[in-house]
Amino acid sequence: QVHAPLVYHEQYSFHGWPEKHTFPMDKFARTAHALVTTCRATQPDCSSLTTSRPLVNQMQDFFRPLEMEDVLTKTSWLATSDNADDAVIDATFVRRFLDAELSTEECRRIGFREQTSRPELIERTVLEVAGTVLACQLAMNFGIAANVAGGT
Repeated sequence: QVHAPLVYHEQYSFHGWPEKHTFPMDKFARTAHALVTTCRATQPDCSSLTTSRPLVNQMQDFFRPLEMEDVLTKTSWLATSDNADDAVIDATFVRRFLDAELSTEECRRIGFREQTSRPELIERTVLEVAGTVLACQLAMNFGIAANVAGGT
């Protein structure tokens, strides 16, 4: 591997997302696809491309975050405290999000509105956080790393 560690999970994007929604859900899959396909060989007319091969050779070369079940059952970093003085995140909010029980106002505030209770969205959100944690761990080890899904 010659590039910085990159984290990606195919569930960062999923099918059936409203086309006109303000959040372009397919951007993560499109970004990963571009990382494994974009180079001078595939885009000969693009003068700004300097590499003769894609940044990532194949999809299997991405680092992969823990699956949702493992995040929820085998890690402590999503654990929340019932003591408000110790809590980094609101345990009640996290549990209600995971159980698809947020209020209409909370759904509006985080930007997904009526889509917030979709199991696919809940899973991708957990995976994105897991990917960010993994990217941080990789950066500590390699000096740099990135999560294709950003840094929630």
